[in-house]
Amino acid sequence: MPGGLGNFGRSPFSAFRGKSIRWVLPVFFVGILVSCAGTKPEHRARPETSPAAKEEIKQYSSRAIQHYMEGVAAQMQGNYAMAALEFQEALRYDSSSATIYSDLARTYMMLRKFEQAERIIKSGLENTNETEEFLPMLGEVYTVSRQYDRAESVYQRILDTTSDEALIQEALSSLGEIYVRQNQYPRVADVYEQLYRLDPSRVEYLKKAQRIYLQLRKYDDVKRVLKLMAKDHPDDENYPLEMAKIYAETGDPDSAITILQDLIQTDPEKELQLLLGELYFRTGKPDSAYRLLQPFYRGDSTDARVLYYLGGASLNRGEEAQAEGDSASAIRYFRESESYYRDLIQQDDSVLGGFYGLALSLRRQQEYQEAIELLQRGVQNFPDKSELHEQLGITYYLSENYDSARTELNTALRIDSTLMRPRHFLAFVYDQLGMRDSAEVVYKQLLKAAPEEPLYLNNLAYLYAQQGKNLKEALEMVDAALSLEPQNASYLDTKGWIHFQLGEYRQAKRYIEDALSLDAENAEVLEHLGDVYRKLGNEGKALDLYNRALRYDPDNQALQQKVR
Repeated sequence: MPGGLGNFGRSPFSAFRGKSIRWVLPVFFVGILVSCAGTKPEHRARPETSPAAKEEIKQYSSRAIQHYMEGVAAQMQGNYAMAALEFQEALRYDSSSATIYSDLARTYMMLRKFEQAERIIKSGLENTNETEEFLPMLGEVYTVSRQYDRAESVYQRILDTTSDEALIQEALSSLGEIYVRQNQYPRVADVYEQLYRLDPSRVEYLKKAQRIYLQLRKYDDVKRVLKLMAKDHPDDENYPLEMAKIYAETGDPDSAITILQDLIQTDPEKELQLLLGELYFRTGKPDSAYRLLQPFYRGDSTDARVLYYLGGASLNRGEEAQAEGDSASAIRYFRESESYYRDLIQQDDSVLGGFYGLALSLRRQQEYQEAIELLQRGVQNFPDKSELHEQLGITYYLSENYDSARTELNTALRIDSTLMRPRHFLAFVYDQLGMRDSAEVVYKQLLKAAPEEPLYLNNLAYLYAQQGKNLKEALEMVDAALSLEPQNASYLDTKGWIHFQLGEYRQAKRYIEDALSLDAENAEVLEHLGDVYRKLGNEGKALDLYNRALRYDPDNQALQQKVR
């Protein structure tokens, strides 16, 4: 999903940051200043301080404390400009106090005077040993003033020079905040992983990294993080379940099925079985889906998901039986599918898939009028769903209501002009309405979108063959289609019919006979071969083929005329 990640809201790292100004009692600061005064290390022995010198130091410390306390008072009153002046005066009398440098820098930050804050922090670094105090503050100044490269360099310096875990955590958190501000979400996720390595009990860090990787569609990283969670926290079965879902979403349903099968062995929870049933259904294993979900139907026939997937599983089983020539089983499965979908719609007519599935079940049973009425109801419920208009248009086409089919198919395309199937059926409709120029336009649109699609190549070639025009171009197109699907009966018949239109009857006979060997009950192919034999002067063979064609298409008036 394009687009960006959207608004992450308040920085997820801000909870780690301790940035408030120190609002503490003056007595506390007296202790700090006294303890901090003169803390710079001595590198050589000094002579004993005279009493007069000691008195001067005492006065300087006293003045530093006085100005510092007045600065704190100004801070508490919100008078940051006055606080800054007082802290500056305090530094005149004690230039070695980390506390004064720190609070003066923070005061400048409150005044949004970041250059002054930076200068004071650097002075603090030069005049005290409090590196771990001032480096995070310097990084913060660069961050709030949007000097992200400098901020990153400071925090990286902290990571490279300290072993203090709390400080490392703060530096990582600050880096994460910078990366969020710059929309560098892969680096944000990496920071979460580093925070997790610092404290593996904080699994929420990995969860946040996983969510980012998921939004970025970096599925390999999602899987890696989930595997780590499952390894470090083996008692939590949510991680294997999340892994199964990721496998299912990223085109590896077999791995998802394996994980779910293992989970169900220890915990046959309904939700897990429903997910496994869905995967069976999506991966072309309708029998497995049916066996898994049927007990839920017997126990509770009101679960919409169970009804939906059982309906789909039964529909798929029916289509498989139909492809194998088992008409009785196909009808039984189609009727069973119809029953599940009817229950689904009766309970909840807001489920789009219920209308779609039931319409397919009815159509497989050639109950076109009922399918049309159902889809009309679905269109009323979902007027902006292109797939329902598409299915209604196809059903109208199959019931030979071509004008209504054209209306619905065009409606589907107005909703979504990128759809291919409704456009393809629209070409069929134009052909049936005798609007072959319009059909040609549609086929050319389809081929522009998918120039190597054999179905479109064949159908435009056949349209030209029907009209007896562009036959050499038609022959090139059907040859291209056959190079991709050499055993396709329809394409072989098209090639034979082009040769027929070119007057090359023996070549036509060869290709149409090949088509008939692959599809012996196709009335159109039988009729074409009959026309070829008639042209070759074998009237008896032609009549035999026409009569065979009439067994499969008894209402075909053109065929009836040919046998008279």
